[in-house]
Amino acid sequence: MNDPNPVQIKKPTSRLSFVVGVLFSLPFAAVGVFMAYLIGSTLWQVHGIAAWPEMPATIQSIVLNHSGKDSSETKATYNYIVAGHSYTGHRVSVHRGGDNIGSFQQRVYGELQQYKRTGEPFHCYVNPQNPDDAVLYRQPRWEMIAFYGVFMLVFCGIGFGLLIAMIVGGRREQKQKTAQAAQPQEPWLWNQDWAGGVICASNRAAMWFFLGVAVLWNAISGPAAFGALHDYSRQHDPAVFVALIFPVIGIGLAFWAARLVWLQIRYGTSCFRMSRVPGVIGGELRGIVEIPAHIQPVDGFRATLRCVHRITIGSGKERSTSESVLWEDVRLQAHEMQDGNPTHSLLPILFVAPRNCRPTEMSQPDNQIVWRLEVTAATDRGPRYNSRFEVPMFVTPDSVANVQPETGAADRYGHSLRSEDALRDCGVRTETLPGGMRYTFPAARNKGIAVFTTIFFAIWTGMIYIMLRQHVPLMFSIIFCLADIGVIIAVLTCWFDWRCVEITPEEARVSGGIFGLAGLRCFKRGEIVAVEATAGASQGDRQYFSLKLRTSGGATHTAGKGIEGRVAAEVLAASLRRLLNLPEATPDDA
Repeated sequence: MNDPNPVQIKKPTSRLSFVVGVLFSLPFAAVGVFMAYLIGSTLWQVHGIAAWPEMPATIQSIVLNHSGKDSSETKATYNYIVAGHSYTGHRVSVHRGGDNIGSFQQRVYGELQQYKRTGEPFHCYVNPQNPDDAVLYRQPRWEMIAFYGVFMLVFCGIGFGLLIAMIVGGRREQKQKTAQAAQPQEPWLWNQDWAGGVICASNRAAMWFFLGVAVLWNAISGPAAFGALHDYSRQHDPAVFVALIFPVIGIGLAFWAARLVWLQIRYGTSCFRMSRVPGVIGGELRGIVEIPAHIQPVDGFRATLRCVHRITIGSGKERSTSESVLWEDVRLQAHEMQDGNPTHSLLPILFVAPRNCRPTEMSQPDNQIVWRLEVTAATDRGPRYNSRFEVPMFVTPDSVANVQPETGAADRYGHSLRSEDALRDCGVRTETLPGGMRYTFPAARNKGIAVFTTIFFAIWTGMIYIMLRQHVPLMFSIIFCLADIGVIIAVLTCWFDWRCVEITPEEARVSGGIFGLAGLRCFKRGEIVAVEATAGASQGDRQYFSLKLRTSGGATHTAGKGIEGRVAAEVLAASLRRLLNLPEATPDDA
């Protein structure tokens, strides 16, 4: 057996890139600090002005200056008397300058204009230490404080977040570089999370990430929605309601973040304790998942091991990441390990990875091979348990070409996904026919994807509406409208596409489609030469498959859609092949 592949986890960041990153993040941090200073100084002024005595003032002049788009500033001149001396003041509010936040400037202008017209005295607040210093409105404008707060959160979050990430990342890379020099042929030891053989689930990191995204998104979209409603009150243009799409998304993000927080509180952070490091390609991944909470699953635990190919393309705003599942295995286990401790749950894990699978490869950030272990369980009380672990899988001297699971492993580690399990998980209904079977794939089985697609359709259509209202070039509107047709078809497919396949001794019948419009097709048994599971849409590392019937003429016909997971799709395809007396498919290399 050859030595393991010299795989690198990540190239150390150069000092130049660190300096560039610092220079990039400092302006963001500086803007955030400045906004924090504005908030603090304004509130400190309000605190001091609260003790100033109130004096009558006569409004001499009032004007509303406009500068920029919708930005205005109320300027006034007023006289007041302190200790027999007459003074002239010009300061209107504790907030200086013009703005378009809310209707403060217009409201103040109208109020002061009325006092000037009637000649009635208005109130002002005078600094007892310096009578030349006075102000008409000493209350803070909370909408301005909120506006400053949004900028403070966003820019401090970006600036200091990048700084902290670079500092922590630099230290980790230095430790990684030291480990790489000490163990050049054992790349799994370069990662501190892997070297000790105890891998913590990524749930906590995901929770903090979505919390940050939800806070920043709502901090930006909330004031935008408020401004849109304010514009509608003045202009009555329904186009402004499109801006409400963004706070609706923010509400969804907030609910999702709250759900992750609930999961963290309920189940804590699970750990996967590996029996040996690393997991072996052409060998085993073995260990125990320790859950710091006692779980009583409804239908047992489900453990899934996936080999995921993660590719990033583009740059800047056009940068996007996609994932595809190269290999997958699922094991179902009815019970946990019993150790007499009721405060936690222990789940033994055993997977056999074929020798033709690709090992962990993370030397290129834009082209990586990642192995993920996922454990889930549905419970009667509380949310569904779900934990993910990134595990090291490498070729080692113990790798063999035809590895087999140990005898009796199903008793301890559960069994592989069976046909009845795949049918239940995918929501497929079966019915026995004389000499055959009927498989029905109901519509709207994957409600998560259906809801996501519908929300995307609403946002995309809202963008088209804005484009039409703003009279953008016709070509762009046509392109977006054509794309919207595809999105509409996707929404209809998610909610209303159903399929039914019947296998009898004489023929196979396929029917369904969107609202059943695909009609009924009948094939003699000999016409069908293959049943294939083909990859379709994906959501993260979850991939959805379709079942295709291939005829002797080369045509393909869809027998079922929306099957989650390669294993489930292959199990269902194998069951159809058995009914049709077709040979088993030869698995492709991962």
